Amino acid sequence: MMEELLMGRLWSYFHGQPREVEKYIKLAGYQSEEEIDELIFRTLARTPKTEFLYQGARGKRYERKIRSGKESSVNDRHLHSIDRALKAQKAKAGQ
Repeated sequence: MMEELLMGRLWSYFHGQPREVEKYIKLAGYQSEEEIDELIFRTLARTPKTEFLYQGARGKRYERKIRSGKESSVNDRHLHSIDRALKAQKAKAGQ
């Protein structure tokens, strides 16, 4: 619950500024890229409003994770529509 509150505040204060968001996440104690990615994935999800957080390397890591099927902490209802389609396609191919 506290993570969602933190991320909601960071998103509203620093909308469109991914470096600032990441700076304050690190100040909160999340150090590795994987920890930061997981926090963003599970609290803000990927929506058009949060797309700025998924630009660059984080977006590539997220897409790789979705395609690999290892999205353990990523809740399906928060997946970007493209990611849901990729996941469905992968599941269909596996049948």
